[in-house]
Amino acid sequence: MNEPYLLTGIFLSATTVAIVVSLRYDRRNRRFSRVPLDEIAGWATDPDDPEIIRYYLREYELRQPVTDPYSSYTAETRKVWYPLDYTSNPVSQINNIPVDRNFVILDTKANDETGGLWGLPDSLPALPWSWAYSEYLKDGSKMLKALSGIAWQVKTKTAKGGANISSKLINNKEVAATAVTGADIELNAMPRNNTIDLATGRPLAAMAATAMEVSVEALLSGPGAEGGGGTQVLDQSTLNAAYARQGNWEDFYIRVLRVIGVPDPSVTFNNIIVDPAYRTIQSLGQAWMTGLFGTDVMQAAMAEQLGIEAPGPVPSGAQVPNNDGSAPTGGRTLGAGDPNNIATSQGNSGAGVDDLSDGDNNPRDLQNNPR
Repeated sequence: MNEPYLLTGIFLSATTVAIVVSLRYDRRNRRFSRVPLDEIAGWATDPDDPEIIRYYLREYELRQPVTDPYSSYTAETRKVWYPLDYTSNPVSQINNIPVDRNFVILDTKANDETGGLWGLPDSLPALPWSWAYSEYLKDGSKMLKALSGIAWQVKTKTAKGGANISSKLINNKEVAATAVTGADIELNAMPRNNTIDLATGRPLAAMAATAMEVSVEALLSGPGAEGGGGTQVLDQSTLNAAYARQGNWEDFYIRVLRVIGVPDPSVTFNNIIVDPAYRTIQSLGQAWMTGLFGTDVMQAAMAEQLGIEAPGPVPSGAQVPNNDGSAPTGGRTLGAGDPNNIATSQGNSGAGVDDLSDGDNNPRDLQNNPR
C-alpha cells in the first residue's frame, strides 16, 4: 500500500549534499555495504515532521551475466526504498516503489543547520579562498623563476659596446669568472634579495583556514611559515572543532553498533594531543600517591607507557600510599604518617614552638582552642 510520506526532490550532485557516509546493512547476512551518492535518487520524510528523513530511494543498475560473446553483462535499472535505522515499522511501498525491509540504511551529515535536511561539505566554504591562494602562489613562483634568470644588468653608451659585452657574457661558462668591460660599459649585479614576498598572501590562507575550522598556523605548519618549516600548532578553537566532529562520529558509530545488536554500545576515540611518556609517568605517579587506585590498575598503566609487555604479577610488598587499611591491598597497608614508610611519612623536622610532633596532638589542640 502507498503511505502518505512526503516525497522530496532529486539529488543534484555529491557536492551539494553533505552526506559523509551512507551505509546499507543487510539483516539477513549481517553485512554492511556502502551506497554511492550517485545511486541515491530521492528521500521521503516523516509526514508529521518534514525535517526527519525516514527513507532513501536507491536507483541503480542490476547487472546480469550473459553468454553473448560481444557483451559481458546486461544492465537493468532498479528502484528500491531503504528505511533508516531509526524508522520503526517501515511501510511496504512508497509511491508504488517497494520498500526493502531486509535492509536499513545509516547516514551521517556534516555542518547541517537547524531546520534543514542537508549540510555543507567541509571544503565548500574554503574552496574559493583555497583556489585564490593557490593561484597567488603559482603566480608568485612564476615571477621568482623569471627574475632568477636575470643575474646581471649591462648598461652601454653605444650599440657596439652592447654587442661586444653580450658575446663575452654568452661565451663565459666558468663559475665566478671575471667580466672585462670597456670604459663605456657598466655591469651591475641584480639584487639577490627576494623581491617577491609570498607571505603577503597569508590573508587568503587565513580565510581558507577559517572556513575549515583550523588556525592558519596549523594550516601552514608553523607560526609565520609559508608552507612548512615549523611545528604544527593546534589552538583551542581547532581542538573544539575536532572534538565536535568526534561527537558526530561517536553518534554514528553508536547507531552502527545498535543495528548489529550491541545492547549498550559506547565509542571512545584516541586523544588528539598525546602527552610525552615522561609527563604521563609523572601524572600516574601523582595519581598513585592519592591512594585512590589499586596496584593492578597502576601497574598496567605504567607498563603501557614504558612499553613493558609482560610486567608480571604485582609484588606482594607493594604499598598503597595514604591507605588507612579500610581497603585490601596486595601488601601491608600503611597510614599517611607512618614513620616506617619513607615514601608516605610526613617526616619530623624536630621539636619547636607550636610544632606538631609524631603521636602528640596537644599543640594542634592548643592552636584550635586558644585560651
